[in-house]
Amino acid sequence: MAATSPSETHAALVVSQSSYTGVSFEADFATISQLRTGSPPNPWECAWAVFGYTDNSHFYYVAFKPNGWELGKVDPAYPGGQRFLATGSDTTFAVGSKHTFQITQTGATITVAADGKVLTTFTDMERPYLSGKLGFYTEDAEVIFDTVKGSVTESFEAYPVQTFQDGALLGSTWETPFVGYGRAEIFEFSSTEPSTQIVFTGTMKADYLVGNELNNTIYGKEGSDNLNGAAGNDLIFGGTEADAMAGGYGRDIFAFNTVTEARGDKIVDWYADVIDLAKIDANSNAGGNNAFAFIGTRGFNGRGQLHYVQDPAKGETYIEGNVSGDLAPDFHIALTGLHMLFATNFVL
Repeated sequence: MAATSPSETHAALVVSQSSYTGVSFEADFATISQLRTGSPPNPWECAWAVFGYTDNSHFYYVAFKPNGWELGKVDPAYPGGQRFLATGSDTTFAVGSKHTFQITQTGATITVAADGKVLTTFTDMERPYLSGKLGFYTEDAEVIFDTVKGSVTESFEAYPVQTFQDGALLGSTWETPFVGYGRAEIFEFSSTEPSTQIVFTGTMKADYLVGNELNNTIYGKEGSDNLNGAAGNDLIFGGTEADAMAGGYGRDIFAFNTVTEARGDKIVDWYADVIDLAKIDANSNAGGNNAFAFIGTRGFNGRGQLHYVQDPAKGETYIEGNVSGDLAPDFHIALTGLHMLFATNFVL
């Protein structure tokens, strides 16, 4: 359950939409900072890998702590709903340092390694979780997970070993069962799976989301996000706050639903793309949802107008809109590079 006040534990969990059996996966990770205030941080405020997940009360985890590591099992059948399966202090994961974990589960046997060193091999003899979702977790910490890859074995498949890389998870996208109050997490996910159209949804904080070669949809939501559609004709929503966006190859659409969403964003690889402003009412004094009038590089002389200006000194082009009628721009979107724009570049 998500925290609702600053005095409670702030946590974030993301898991795959699909469940798997016979998993071997790895990822790069780092605990950037521990965020607890008012009392010293504890070692569990770090990066956690999650697997065998069915719900918030049933999953395995590995906590990569500043003073060691811990393989555990969340199960309401145990006192306190949790059991430590294996722990160690011979390998540590200092705040600010980057590492790579490898986790393999074959039946009830789990092997955990970090940076190429096996930390433990453990066989769960009590109600083992033989399948489940994969994911990442943290509490009261800022963490990064990236470069997710591995394989799963499904006995009913024609080809029993299938691979995934960079968050694709065999066609799965990521779910966020809960995101804690006031978190400062950064989750980095991307997909290079060529056969899956990806739909990414960001969090309340800074996200790094990358699509693949198909036509992806990316929602940055809150936070100053870094969004990249990669190849394909992508649809990208930056959301609130100042976002950096790249469509990649293809004719991409950058969509803005409100004036607030269109303030301070930057598109870093503009090339024959489209900016969709159709959800923004260009003239609230008139009834309905009014379209902007594109006036090229001319100055504003009334509300509901859209123009662009070039800044050769900075090497940027600014798209500006006026909805208030005071002749000053109410929002602007920056494009890296000096560009000529036409009405066909917009959905007005």
